[in-house]
Amino acid sequence: MSGKLFCAGVAAIACLLGTQTVWGQEAGTAGLEKDAGATPVAQPSPSWQAGVAMGFKVGTLGPGVDLTVGIAEKFNLRGNLSYLGFAYHREEDEDDYHFKLSTLTSLLLLDWHVGGGQFRLSAGACLANGYGRYEESSTEDIKVGDNRYPGAGVGTLTKKVSLPTLAPYVGIGVGDAVDEDSDVTFSFDLGVVIPWCDVTVSADGPLASDPAFRVDLAKEKDDFTDDVRDWPVYPVLSFGMAFKF
Repeated sequence: MSGKLFCAGVAAIACLLGTQTVWGQEAGTAGLEKDAGATPVAQPSPSWQAGVAMGFKVGTLGPGVDLTVGIAEKFNLRGNLSYLGFAYHREEDEDDYHFKLSTLTSLLLLDWHVGGGQFRLSAGACLANGYGRYEESSTEDIKVGDNRYPGAGVGTLTKKVSLPTLAPYVGIGVGDAVDEDSDVTFSFDLGVVIPWCDVTVSADGPLASDPAFRVDLAKEKDDFTDDVRDWPVYPVLSFGMAFKF
């Protein structure tokens, strides 16, 4: 009798343990299903990293090179070096005309990429070294100021505009050379340099020391200065390509 009771007790304990195990498995499965349906936790975005890029461009400042350095999120520091130069010579009847332009310019700009996109606002300084020179000579007469003088007496009439050493720059553009998603980027810039120029007018003929001629020469300089001031800003338009490294 005692043996039967022992066997019955063991069977009851086994049944109880088995029932608890099934309940535990069902509860665990339900918990997993509940966790699987939960909204995943957003992972933090990667932190900003500095970048460096080298670019090439062409525009109204001439062909040039760019160096762009990322200094903060949405902000880049950009340096540019460009050269523009050409010469023109024309002979017309008894007159001889020469024009020459030679400028070396460098820009140091801070680019703000508004909203972190490709569009940017730029401001900085333009350092320029160069000149534009116009020369006129003739075997006939040359008009100087309000009068005409013999070409042999005037010699070569020279008008020269010397560029400033420093001028402000403001502009807009498209393109982020240090964009983390691209190793090659294209860019566009539209801006203005606000220069101040040194204007000179001179003649190297024997009339250069004549008082009346010097009055007309001063008048010629005033007229030429007014022509230069009709262009208060120099437009900067450029297209370029940059490579990140």
